[in-house]
Amino acid sequence: MYEPYEMNEKEKKIPKEIQISLGIAISCLLSSLFLLLFNNIMNPEGIYLRTWAGLLGRGISCLGLPASIGICVWQVFRYKEKAGKIRKGSTAVAVGKLVFLTVYIIILIAMTFFMIVSLLFAEKETKAANGFLAGDMVYYEEYTWLLKKRYVPTFEWVSREMEKQYQITVENAEGNSPQTGFQKYTLQTEGEDGLLTFHVYPGPFLDFPNDYIQVKANQIIRAKAGEICPTRPLTDLREEGFIRAQKVTGISLPCYGRKDVEECSRIAAELVNEVQKDPLFKEEGAKLVVECQGGDYYGKNIVIPIGKYGNNDKYTDWSIICLSLLENYEKHEKQDINEEVNDPDAEETLKGENYEESAFYIEGAYKALYEKLFAPEGYYYETSYNAKGNFYAYLATGGGMLESTEGTFKTVETVVYDRISKNEKCHLFVHYIDYYRDGEQTVYTTKIVNMYAVDMGTGEVYISDRHAWADVGTKEYCEATGEP
Repeated sequence: MYEPYEMNEKEKKIPKEIQISLGIAISCLLSSLFLLLFNNIMNPEGIYLRTWAGLLGRGISCLGLPASIGICVWQVFRYKEKAGKIRKGSTAVAVGKLVFLTVYIIILIAMTFFMIVSLLFAEKETKAANGFLAGDMVYYEEYTWLLKKRYVPTFEWVSREMEKQYQITVENAEGNSPQTGFQKYTLQTEGEDGLLTFHVYPGPFLDFPNDYIQVKANQIIRAKAGEICPTRPLTDLREEGFIRAQKVTGISLPCYGRKDVEECSRIAAELVNEVQKDPLFKEEGAKLVVECQGGDYYGKNIVIPIGKYGNNDKYTDWSIICLSLLENYEKHEKQDINEEVNDPDAEETLKGENYEESAFYIEGAYKALYEKLFAPEGYYYETSYNAKGNFYAYLATGGGMLESTEGTFKTVETVVYDRISKNEKCHLFVHYIDYYRDGEQTVYTTKIVNMYAVDMGTGEVYISDRHAWADVGTKEYCEATGEP
């Protein structure tokens, strides 16, 4: 018959192993409860444990707590067996131990897996100037050595960033209630031509997208336009959509058709030049959009970059803007006529355009060149395009000799369009003589007579005195084209 073991007074005391394991279990339990309460109470305020502290707390909850409880329970089993309160070696005790160990191991495996996942996907804090950038690029302020506070933009923060970035003094726009959180902030500052109202859209990782630069450019453009073209309407262009709705993205200037191209180009160039007087635009960029109206071509527009994104002073030259507008009209007119195959008047409209009247067109530039150099010499005036669509003109046919080759050759003189110059101000042409042996259709050799540039704005002709591609042009030619 089973008789319980009688323990002496010393053995009746709770062993230190149980006391220690119980103390550890209680500490882990209290730590877990604290973490739970902290998250429920402080997270709504945007305060979090630093990543390392959060992982440590999670480790205590997931691994320390079940491990300490399991050890404590096991120690109690051993203590009760030793005290004779449970029969050592009985089937029931063995089954109970087996069930406990099985459940305990499963829990430990699950908690270990959870911790590994937590470590793999934990935020990787990168120290920023004023706080931490988490792995998901959410910004946190450095609250204490143990805690961090999630960044939520406020009017004070946003206005401070704008003042620091642009060296201006800002205030809340008139009529606005105090703003906070991730939304559109409407601010105002005193500009040279009155109050300047702009928008800021703070991002989740301490960025502050805004339209201050474009709004400032628009203010300058409107003031200048009031002087040089007060009757020509200007319209602020705004972004649509929910996140950055009403953000100013540009300003539009109407062009009333082909006949208005030159005047509109001169106005646009003056507006760009006025904006770029402000040194801010050496480092920043804005844009002016020319709306090409007239006939059925409304809405086919060109964008003129201002400042940094327009190579700074490139678009202060009205002829470059004019060329872009003319090419835009020509391109879309041809497209529209191709689409309007059932409209007999459409093709006649395009045919009626005389491209030889303006040096902005290749045909007009060549006509200026012909009248300056070739007409006085009695050359033919005959223009065409080859199969690749490249412009060329016949000048004359005749005969000649080559110094290095015996016999006479048939010659054909042509002027071939090369390209637009590097500074985009001139059309470039090359004067060739092709030599053919009698009875042959293949060119024997080709000689470059000269190269020319025609200013697209004025029609002025510049002779390069270049007779090979490696030659350097005259001083006037180089200055006009911006290249050798």
